[in-house]
Amino acid sequence: MADLQQLKALWQAHLGSTNQKYNVTPGATALGATGVQAISDGAAITQVWSAYVTVIAAATIPDPCWLVGAIFWLAITDAPLNCDFAIATGTAGSETDLVELPVVAYVPSAVGMGVVPSVYLPFPIKLLGQPRLSVRIRKLSGAGVQGMTCKLIIMTGLGI
Repeated sequence: MADLQQLKALWQAHLGSTNQKYNVTPGATALGATGVQAISDGAAITQVWSAYVTVIAAATIPDPCWLVGAIFWLAITDAPLNCDFAIATGTAGSETDLVELPVVAYVPSAVGMGVVPSVYLPFPIKLLGQPRLSVRIRKLSGAGVQGMTCKLIIMTGLGI
């Protein structure tokens, strides 16, 4: 097994090449081109996951590719949205979470833009076979419908 410094050097050298390309999906030609809205159930109870919502249909992304992050906007709440987003793969009804992302967001107002950061994973997750990708939300606050619009950031050309 390579030591950490050697592994970092190889990784950085590979990323320095021009083969990599980032795509934000769903793109302009896909259904839901503005993104997909993941919304909680509106119940008073917290820490309960919503149903999965498809962000990327099966057989629509390159094989192989890597999930590297997510972009969120248009929060649906009057107070700061405090939630977890899970990104999953698998057919409808048999999803498996790949990663859970904590998200805090603010709604756009007349005096300013809503603040929702893009979230990048610490390491890319390799996706093989053009899987369906979906998301779900778990709100961490009280009653009310909460959620936001999201897109996933996919990388191609990583070559590992």
